[in-house]
Amino acid sequence: MGLNFPTAFWKGSNPSDDGEVSIDWDLKLYYSKQVLDENGQSVDPYLGAGNVNAATQNSNGLFPDIEGAHPYVVGTQNYFFEYAYTSTILAPDSNSFFGWLLTGYNQNDLQGFHRANPFIVEDDGRELNLFFEADQDTLEELNRDTNYSTETNTRAYEDTFNRFIQSGYAEGSFTLNSTSNLSITVSGLGEKYSSDFEKMHLAVNDIHICKGQAPGGDEDNPWDMNQVKLFNSAGVQTPTQYANRDQPNAKVDQDNRRAYTTTQGQATFTTPADPLQNMEAGVQHTIKIYFNTNDGQYNSGAFYGFKFNFS
Repeated sequence: MGLNFPTAFWKGSNPSDDGEVSIDWDLKLYYSKQVLDENGQSVDPYLGAGNVNAATQNSNGLFPDIEGAHPYVVGTQNYFFEYAYTSTILAPDSNSFFGWLLTGYNQNDLQGFHRANPFIVEDDGRELNLFFEADQDTLEELNRDTNYSTETNTRAYEDTFNRFIQSGYAEGSFTLNSTSNLSITVSGLGEKYSSDFEKMHLAVNDIHICKGQAPGGDEDNPWDMNQVKLFNSAGVQTPTQYANRDQPNAKVDQDNRRAYTTTQGQATFTTPADPLQNMEAGVQHTIKIYFNTNDGQYNSGAFYGFKFNFS
């Protein structure tokens, strides 16, 4: 009899009582579904990829909620690592697999290695971050593929670090007391190997605002992080002059990754005027953000951060 892990879900900020705008977030992580036969063997582990493909190719550029994303079913065996699908499979592939390890489950305690909640909500919801989990391939590149100890046991790195595609979705809602303008400041880090990864898309009231992707451009150091490339609603890279991260020769500290971004590398979006300017009071507005590493490699240190400013 397997143990069901529901799709990871968190409720975000509480309403503000200081007169400031408060954004309430519904935060979701996506998992592929594994179907087990009577012997506990996997018969269909590859559900969900088609929905991601359809979302990626959506003509209006929006990433809708991934329908059909399901939790893992964990049998008597250590499922996560017994069926460790190769990390080079891309999200649109029919054989892709989505998953987050978080702090593990009853067979594998991962406290201290991954966050219990990769989302960070601050300032009454006006600041949001998503930290991707550390991956196996980065450890191999850095020759750190050794055993990792906890208070209770020692295990191999394959049982500790993520090799799945990490995908998440955040939907924020807010109501204004008076007509206001919204500006959105975005920053983040992504892998140097290729710009095909660490994807992000943000929409307000279902209107495309911006996208992000890994910087790429350095196949010799694929595990290393640099600031993400950001694009406005017209597809123009913003800022137009790319800026390298702070401390470029240091390996990114997983617990302090926001410290490596710079003001020159972040972007503030104030257009399109509809919907970001003269936003109507007394009605509910929505923010939708989709995240996808697009594969299971070189995610250690990657993240996206957002600040929502009202005036």
